[in-house]
Amino acid sequence: AAPVVFTPLCGAALTTAGAALRRAGIPVLVPPGHGPDGTFTAIPMRTPNPERPRATESARTFAEERDIGLVLSSDPDGDRVGCEVHVADDTWEHLSGNQIAAILCYFLLCDPDGSRRTGGVLITIVTTRLLGAIVACRNALPRTDGSDAGEPAWIVNDLLVGIKHIVAVIDTLERIGRYEQVSGRPPDVVFAAEESHGVMLTPRVREKDAAPAGLLLAGRLREQGHILLDYYGTVLDNVGAHADAARAIVLPGTRGAADRNRLMTSLRHEPPRHVAGQPVTRIVDYWDVERFGPFLSETDRRARNLLCFQTSAGTFVVRPSGTEPTLKLYCQAAPPAPTPSLRGLALFRRVQRSAEVLADRLHEEVVARLESLQGHEDESSSFPS
Repeated sequence: AAPVVFTPLCGAALTTAGAALRRAGIPVLVPPGHGPDGTFTAIPMRTPNPERPRATESARTFAEERDIGLVLSSDPDGDRVGCEVHVADDTWEHLSGNQIAAILCYFLLCDPDGSRRTGGVLITIVTTRLLGAIVACRNALPRTDGSDAGEPAWIVNDLLVGIKHIVAVIDTLERIGRYEQVSGRPPDVVFAAEESHGVMLTPRVREKDAAPAGLLLAGRLREQGHILLDYYGTVLDNVGAHADAARAIVLPGTRGAADRNRLMTSLRHEPPRHVAGQPVTRIVDYWDVERFGPFLSETDRRARNLLCFQTSAGTFVVRPSGTEPTLKLYCQAAPPAPTPSLRGLALFRRVQRSAEVLADRLHEEVVARLESLQGHEDESSSFPS
């Protein structure tokens, strides 16, 4: 097996994901200083987050010195997976959480060299819509004997952000007696994913886990000669050229929390008619109790604090982070009209550029509204009482 550089980003995953890779016969090299270290000294900016390309800078340098083209990473508790691929122009490509999810889901459901699973796929409202296209692709596949594919795959694609909401669906399936109590097997959920690099490959482990994801990326897919970025281009060719992009606005401190609250209130009471330059065709507010039910708790209220705007160009989501002083913006670009002259990576580059442009426009519009709200507050506070 080809070697892989694995960094636990100074966390605990050498005994989980790292051990699983080695047990599978994959030579694992760990950069110096990247073992367990609560100070995170070896990680740039001391931010051990596989979502951020900078986190693996030293691991990529370590890999280049040894002519290794794949770097895997995990966050300190080993539940999320990161992936960096060395490409032909001698640069590194950072795969997003959505791209990793699409590669794994397509391999498990649709790839003739994969397991051709069928069953449920669970994703959140901000996970790539590409997974829905993969489920449709799976249902269109014939059996090898020419008959239809049998029981269809299915998807739940509007869950709130957080693995607990995915697990709640699995728990509900069990409680209604549809699966394990009747058949003696776990619920037929075959894949679940969050945009933030978390994937679940079996309902027996009801948590994100970097180990099985890493095994597929560094083992099964590479064994079959797939260069992961090329493989992602193949996925787009086969199921449609979806693309995703995200932006964040950091608003720390008490003033930041107040600004985030004012922004969400403003978007609810005076929703924009255009987002990213496109007319809004539909708005979904998860605080709508008539549609989504009453709040179960203050935690439920915070989790539902998001707004979804749909346009002909794509879907845009605005939500305050539940773990950081950050306002998160997500753009899920609609697939463009088919372009026969573009395939694979060329197609990927084009649709990704389009998504990035839309995300930049959304970011500009949200910042402008924030500045307007702050200006109004400053004006009102300047008047004598």
